[in-house]
Amino acid sequence: MKKYLLNWMTIMMVAIVSVSFASCRGDDENGGNKDTDASSIVGTWVEFYEKETKWTLTDGVWVKTNEKENDSGKKGYYFGADGTYYKIHLSSDGSWEKNSTVSSYSIQGNKLIFLDKVGSNKSYTFSISGTVLEITETETWGDKREDELKRYRKM
Repeated sequence: MKKYLLNWMTIMMVAIVSVSFASCRGDDENGGNKDTDASSIVGTWVEFYEKETKWTLTDGVWVKTNEKENDSGKKGYYFGADGTYYKIHLSSDGSWEKNSTVSSYSIQGNKLIFLDKVGSNKSYTFSISGTVLEITETETWGDKREDELKRYRKM
């Protein structure tokens, strides 16, 4: 009986320790994004990769209908510490030009929200790993869906 009790207690201890480690592993209040504080996005980001995937809902299953990938390097964003941003693009003479429109952004968890002056805000999922910013947008209308993934490198 003592041997049975000792084995049972050992199994329970291993189970408790395993659950403790497993529950701590993913505890991340930012939805898995390591650097979602507002200061992590501040700076100039140049797009270097873009992937667009189109889907159609067929018999309850999303079926990929088209996918294309591009390398860019000719456009990007500048995010200010004051919550403003503007787009940038590479001009024909090789210099970076800023768009004259300055808009606002906010960060909530792993969501990057571009604020429109007329109130139609756009929300994107984002993550930052080192010097790479990844922004994902998913749009669904009826039986069609489009996923757009863009990666930017910090300058």
